[in-house]
Amino acid sequence: MNRSNVSVVMSTYNGDRYLENQLDSILNQKFDNQKFDLKIYIRDDGSKDNTQDIIDKYVNNYPDIVNQVDKNNPNIGVKQSFLKLLKLVDGDYYFFSDQDDIWLPNKLDKFLEVFSLHENNIPVGVYSDLWVADANGVSIGKRMKENTSIGQDKDVLPNLLNRYLVTGASFAINKKTVEYVNEVNEEIFDKVNMHDSFIGLLIAMTGSLEFIDEPLVNYRQHGNNVVGAHFETISIVYKLLHPNKMRTSKKQQILNFYLAGTLFKNNVTDKNKKLVMIIDKYVNSKNYITKMKVLLPIRKVLSRNNPNLSLLNCTFLIKFSKEELKVN
Repeated sequence: MNRSNVSVVMSTYNGDRYLENQLDSILNQKFDNQKFDLKIYIRDDGSKDNTQDIIDKYVNNYPDIVNQVDKNNPNIGVKQSFLKLLKLVDGDYYFFSDQDDIWLPNKLDKFLEVFSLHENNIPVGVYSDLWVADANGVSIGKRMKENTSIGQDKDVLPNLLNRYLVTGASFAINKKTVEYVNEVNEEIFDKVNMHDSFIGLLIAMTGSLEFIDEPLVNYRQHGNNVVGAHFETISIVYKLLHPNKMRTSKKQQILNFYLAGTLFKNNVTDKNKKLVMIIDKYVNSKNYITKMKVLLPIRKVLSRNNPNLSLLNCTFLIKFSKEELKVN
């Protein structure tokens, strides 16, 4: 019986304090090893601490499972590091992993169960809720997606225009998705904010993005997180007091959407084509009146809480350069 290859891809950087906890939690996963073959692929992004020593130890102790790729190469940043991993690693299912979290023992099994419900001829992604954990990796009893049902919405793509739903620490994708991602060059990948949000957007636009409403990772919070946990609802007062920050955030969300829609326009599902066309027309318009007319019908997609403010912001304050919109 041929087993499906499950490839965990991990990018490390100065992670010696927590790396062993993370690797142990992956190695201790409970799943059907008659059906699935687990491999861990680590790319170190130029660590200056003892991370490499820990990687060497696990490669030596688990030679059939733990592998290091692209060794002794310079720091390229977390986005490009994960992109490099996807280009170098083979697999049927790819699980992103941070270096400092702890996977609950049934995470792998729960994700693979969802993947089994889908054909692999379209991009499929699965992401779950997470427990917020303290610096010791112990859950504080608070869920990352507490009090929100957005992740369970089957028509998830519009929601990705007003918030980031996918957290890389609890995200996995199928082989078809990787084939799509590997068509994106490094220059374009540099324009997106993070690998997980862009890939989640790509999947929602062209395939199926599934949410598991259960925390399956202890998401460790400490002083060196690249991206930490955020819960606060941003008030209209905050937006008025920090217009540049809000404008930059919204612009990045729209740019991610535009790039994915342009790169994979021939693969966008029928139900998503209208929204993709609207954003394309908006981004490429130089006329304020046209921009407002285009966005008016979807202003509640741009912002659930402050649609009119977001409409004005997008119409008059957000501009895109030719270089930002270049995709080839």
